[in-house]
Order: sequence, then structure tokens, then C-alpha cells
Amino acid sequence: MSKSIHIRDFNNPQYTPEMSELIAAFDEAPPALDNDTFIQLAGERLDVPLEYDAGLLQRARSVIGQVLENGPVHGIGRMTLQQNAVDGLVNTSRMNYLHNTFAEVGNTPVEKPIIVVGMPRSGTTHLLKLLAVDKSLRTLRRWQCYDPLPSRGMLEGTAVDNREEEGALKDLMSDVMVPHMRGLFDVHAGDATEEIEIMGKAYYGVAISFQGDTPQYDDDFYNHDQAEAYRYLYRFLQAMQWVQRDDGCRRWLLKTPQHMGALPALRSLFPDATTIFTHRDPASVFTSLLTLIGYVLRVMYRRPTRQQILEKTRRMQHGFLRGLVNDIDSMNGPVEHVYFDKFMQDKHGTIERVYRAAGLAFDSTTEQRISAELNTHTRGRHGRFVYDLEGDFGLTRDQVREEFAYYIDRFPVTLEESHQ
Repeated sequence: MSKSIHIRDFNNPQYTPEMSELIAAFDEAPPALDNDTFIQLAGERLDVPLEYDAGLLQRARSVIGQVLENGPVHGIGRMTLQQNAVDGLVNTSRMNYLHNTFAEVGNTPVEKPIIVVGMPRSGTTHLLKLLAVDKSLRTLRRWQCYDPLPSRGMLEGTAVDNREEEGALKDLMSDVMVPHMRGLFDVHAGDATEEIEIMGKAYYGVAISFQGDTPQYDDDFYNHDQAEAYRYLYRFLQAMQWVQRDDGCRRWLLKTPQHMGALPALRSLFPDATTIFTHRDPASVFTSLLTLIGYVLRVMYRRPTRQQILEKTRRMQHGFLRGLVNDIDSMNGPVEHVYFDKFMQDKHGTIERVYRAAGLAFDSTTEQRISAELNTHTRGRHGRFVYDLEGDFGLTRDQVREEFAYYIDRFPVTLEESHQ
């Protein structure tokens, strides 16, 4: 039987001994957070020309400033901020090298992707994993989020491509830093995951919002056109599909919650996409998202506050759901809606319905692979989380539903008695 996990130490994180040692070590020599350091470290990793991306560095300065202003950041948090900026410069440089060197990279469109869009905690990850058993679909794997594009040496065969092994090691490090994360976000190095992290490295989108408190950055994302950010994503996917061009995959399978806050940009860049929207009682989503955000914040801050967690979660959930309600009717291409309770009751039937919407054949081989995935990746296998919305955050489920009534009025979600 799965053990019960109830995270309560939001504003006074109790770290593992290993995490405490890491924090202390980086506190002794705090990682530098200036542009010169970012550029130097990126240059040391590159064997292609360094792309001095002034826009990326400007966004990084803004985000880092907000993170530092909104709480006491420990050494690991500073290292996270530094690594993110360096990764962004490296990724952008490699992407532009491929586009500038090989004309077919930019001439090959991203055609008919299948895009899963929905609130965190509404079944998006589970749905993505089940769809990803289809080997004809191209997915972004977790290890690729750490290092998505190969170096020039790897491409030319003069260097060993060890990115997958390095990704697995970083996964193990994550288990040390946040040991309950597997239960909240059950994605391993080889699993399909979401493109939000690729965008986040370039300080586009809201991946950074899971790391630190960035209210101005969040508001800018939810209230301004995201065409530039999504052009970056499109170019990046073109580069990745060119690198993987011999793997036999045809269509991208994508997924991230943040698309709800940028549907016009998503529609513009992927007009032929099949878009799958997941839905769940906003009270259950909010309850679980509070725990996820509150838990992840300890990787950045010494003492996150409950009020900080509440405000961040509200910003995210309103930003996503308002975007969905406002823009859903303007979507092009096939659209399918997946409701959490019905998905949990009939997973095979849900996948078959998604396949029909995407114009794919749902054959016996795919059905068998889905059954195997369900048998080996059972819900709660890393522990059953206990959520106490009222005890931990002073809110009732009815109060949350009242706040998100505009979403409930628009979509026929089943209201859940409690979070399961």
C-alpha cells in the first residue's frame, strides 16, 4: 500500500541532509548572477559561435531581479538561476547554428502537431504518457529538457553524445533536492515531458514561475501577446526534428499548461494542430497546485511564505483559465475536450477518442502498449499525497470554486467532494 505524504513545512522547509550540505556549500561561494559570467560559462560549453542574445539577457535580468527581491534566496537557488541563463544562451546558440548552417532546418515545417493543453494536476502528464507510447509520434523527453540540442562535435561524431546519461544523473540529483517531486510530477529522464522547459531556458513562458516569485513577469505573460516566444519555440522544434530526422517519427506530440495563457500565439504558429484540452474541478486543481508550487519554491527560497504560495498559485490559475475561456472559440483545427473524471474511468476510450480527433488509427498494438504503461505506472506509486486546503491555507473548496466560477460556467466539469 502506498505511503501517505502530507507536506506541511512550506514556510520552514526541512531539507534532506544531502540538500542541506549542497545549500551550505553554495552559500560559501554564491554563484555569480551577472551577464559577463553567463556569457563566459556559456562560451566554455560551446563549440559553435556564441549567440549574444540581448533580449534573453534582458529578460534574465528582469526575472532574476524579481526573484531576489521576493525572498531570501539560498546558494542552490542562485545556482539554479545561473544555470538557467547559461543553458538559455547555449540552447539559443546551438539552435541558430543549425538554422544558419543547414537550410533544410528552417525550410521543414512543424506539421499537424498534437498538443495537450490543460491545468497542472488535471491529467495532462498522464494523458501525454499514454499518447507517447505511440512510437510514430515525436516527443520531447525529460533528458532533452536539460540539454536539448547536441554540440557540433556530437553532430559530426567527434564527441560522444552522452546527453541522455547526463540527464539521468540530473534526475537523481533532483531526487536528492526535492525527494517528493516524483509523486507530484512523475516524469523520469526517458519519459515524455513538456516544452515549457525549453521556452523557460530562454526566459519565455512561465516555467520560471515554478522556481521563484516573479509577479511582474507573470502578469506580462498573461496580458501581452506571446508571438515572439512561440516563434522561438517553433524554430527550436524545427531544429530538434532535423537532429532527429532519421528516427521514423512524423508528428510532434506536445504538452504544456502555459499554452492556455497564449492560445492566439499557439493558433498562429500551429494552425493545423489537433488540440486536446483537459479539464478538472478548479478546487482540486488549485489544492494540488498549491502543494506543487509551495514544494518547488524551497529549491529557490529559504523561507517561502504561505501568502506568497497562494498569490503565485492564484496568478497562474487565473492566467491560464481566463486565457482558455477568452480564446477557446477562436482555435483552428480539431479540438477535443477531456474531462478528468471520465478520463480516469475510461482511459482506453479517451485515447481512442483523441486518436480519432487527430486522424490516427487506434490499432491493437497501440492498445497493448497503453495497457502496459497503465500496468507499470500506477497512480500513487510514489506515495499518496494528503491535501488539507483549509488546514494548510485557510480556504474551503467552495471559496475556490466561487473565485473560478467563470470557468465552471463555461465547461461542464464534475465537482469533486474532496481532492483524490
